[in-house]
Amino acid sequence: MRIAIVGAGSIGGAIAHALALTGHDPVVVARGATKAALERDGFTVTRAGRIEKSAPRVVADPAQAGVQDMVIGALKAHDWPGAVDLFAPLMGPDTLLLPAINGLPWWYFKRQGGALDGTHLETVDPACVLSKRFDPARIVGTVVYMAVSRPAPGQLFWPTGERLVIGDVASGTGNAERAAIPLREAGLNVEIAPDIRRAMWLKLVNNASFNPISVLARAGVVTILQNPEWRMMGAAAMREIMALSAAAGCAVEIDAEARIESMRRLGDFKSSMLQDFEAGRSMEIGPLVEAPRELGRLTGVATPVLDELSARMKAYA
Repeated sequence: MRIAIVGAGSIGGAIAHALALTGHDPVVVARGATKAALERDGFTVTRAGRIEKSAPRVVADPAQAGVQDMVIGALKAHDWPGAVDLFAPLMGPDTLLLPAINGLPWWYFKRQGGALDGTHLETVDPACVLSKRFDPARIVGTVVYMAVSRPAPGQLFWPTGERLVIGDVASGTGNAERAAIPLREAGLNVEIAPDIRRAMWLKLVNNASFNPISVLARAGVVTILQNPEWRMMGAAAMREIMALSAAAGCAVEIDAEARIESMRRLGDFKSSMLQDFEAGRSMEIGPLVEAPRELGRLTGVATPVLDELSARMKAYA
């Protein structure tokens, strides 16, 4: 397959590297210092204790790559509306699009069915920029479980995690099955979800609660959980997200305390939001906090904890 990766940060870089190492020929769309570093040295990846190198093709102008069979969008969710024109030269009538993003995605209510079908979330898709550009029948929803960080352009630290959960946004298209083939050939642990929206909520329960708290506390997960106030706030935010999932027609019910204990076993890792904060990068407040709050307003679900997190995070941002 002809595969392009838009965004060569931690996740996009890791996927491009894995594809390149296993005989695929991905093209990476990158600019500035990242493009210069990749053209000079390719990727250098510290992965599970070993050093790996790869040198995928890199272009600044996506028109140089042309129409692809599959495009993996690894930009931060809040960067998509401003970068939509990067995708146009890569997308043909049969091109699959995998948005590898966190949070409540713009595509969530597209072709969902039910009472909220077609609902628009302004916080993640201002002026419907993304909805107008991307056909939901070509979108493969993607939930990422990969612990990757990027100390510098082209330099990746990938100690663990190779799991991608993917699924058709428009049911019955079979797109996820097609997309899984090269990703599995690249050694990634690809799970095809019968309901990609449920898979999204299962991750959002954690991310919308403890990612913002990690920034407020300036601490890793284990340190946060040792603080009764932070732990209680995180559990309350989890329950709000579960209430929102029910209102959205995809009820996710988990034991918040059991989920918190499972997080503790992963070690004192820093959330992606805390890594962005410490690096001076913009944070995913919109998709992780503001979009769920917008859904709460639309459905009448109260979100007092998310409201407090929003106010405090905006001050930090």
